[in-house]
Amino acid sequence: MERLFGTFKQQIRKIIVEDGMALSQRLAEFQFWYNAIRPHQNLKGQTPDEIWHGKAIPRSKNWTYVEFWNGVLQGFYARE
Repeated sequence: MERLFGTFKQQIRKIIVEDGMALSQRLAEFQFWYNAIRPHQNLKGQTPDEIWHGKAIPRSKNWTYVEFWNGVLQGFYARE
């Protein structure tokens, strides 16, 4: 849990959040990026979503580049 908050604080400092609605949107984007896109070293390169749902690391050829927060959060998402 501490790593989650550490990563969030490190990334959120790089952007300006205008108001409460914008913060809610940024939190949702961060949650998706952190759980579905960002590989975790402690999970042997898998995402929390892959572990939770029992999925292997995707071997898909149908990857989508995903970017949030003007490029602060980015990565590739395997579409099924």
